[in-house]
Amino acid sequence: MNNDQRKVEYLESNEHLADYCQRQGIPEQIGFDTEFLRVNTYYPKACLFQVATPDSLALIDVLAIQDLDPFLDWLHNPEVMIIMHAAGQDLELLQNLCGRLPNNMFDTQIANAFLQEDGQLGYAGLVEQRLEISLDKSQSRTDWSRRPLSSAQQEYAIDDVRYLHQLQQLLQTDLEEQEFYSWFQQDCTKLEALNFSPSADDLLHRVKAKRGLNPEQLSLVRALAEWREHEAIKKNLPRKWLLADEILVNLATSQPENLETLRTSDILSGKQLNRMGEELLRVIEKNQATPKESWPVSGDSHTPEARNLFKRLQKEVKATAQNLSLAPGLLASRKTLQALVNGDPNCALLSGWRHQELGKTLLELID
Repeated sequence: MNNDQRKVEYLESNEHLADYCQRQGIPEQIGFDTEFLRVNTYYPKACLFQVATPDSLALIDVLAIQDLDPFLDWLHNPEVMIIMHAAGQDLELLQNLCGRLPNNMFDTQIANAFLQEDGQLGYAGLVEQRLEISLDKSQSRTDWSRRPLSSAQQEYAIDDVRYLHQLQQLLQTDLEEQEFYSWFQQDCTKLEALNFSPSADDLLHRVKAKRGLNPEQLSLVRALAEWREHEAIKKNLPRKWLLADEILVNLATSQPENLETLRTSDILSGKQLNRMGEELLRVIEKNQATPKESWPVSGDSHTPEARNLFKRLQKEVKATAQNLSLAPGLLASRKTLQALVNGDPNCALLSGWRHQELGKTLLELID
């Protein structure tokens, strides 16, 4: 049951937002969430900001307001704690919108990951678990770009921040009692440096249906995925609208040498062939000069020694997690272990509390 007495303000002009921020002063904390669309664009389109201060609740109509600076000043004030749940997509939106990220964040999903096995629990699940409040999910498929928003849509949106302050207090208390709070703070600090531009290997990892390809073919898939990403950014279109994953894989396996071969392969439609056939052929030709030592490692070509090493690393992760009373996935996911084996200098196990508690030992096993 909702006993919250805070009035919800709907802010839909520059003047409304400036007045609201002036009346509130500089709050110590704000709960923050966003609603956006990412259906027919590469970049998320901001539609609505939801904001909770200890004394107020507000919906900021980003589509109607041109000057967001009064509110952005809150987000970028290091004295204001920004409370979010699973902040990644919201931070990507902020990075694209204003080129900056907050630097005093409390992510309730990260906090919960230190406290229980199901660290990826969604916001509604966490509210129900910790506060015994069931949230209405009926508006989850709302088109947030349409106006006006109904009262039900507004209530659904504001509920996404209504309980963040309560959750933050409960979670921080538990983190401090279990002596995880300093580790949690390190993980939240890493959010400030998130890079939303995927690397070439990240792009390769995201491509589906590539199982069974050899390293040379994977190298071409990676090059094609990079080209597709640059084109998607340039045109602000979803990457798979340009070329489906299956097309990248088919090009990598057939490696056509000229337009006629590409045309007869039926991999591309007529429009795709006319628009990008020659460019794709250039990518294929250029990739043929990639030295073998730069080819990705095929998952199917792992040696027995490599597989055994990975099993030993996973066993050490599990044992360390048990000793620390943490979920193994919080310590090191499979992807994180692979980054460590590959010598990725940005691997999470090479710095901070993970390096101290686990990374040093894993590096000794690898050596």
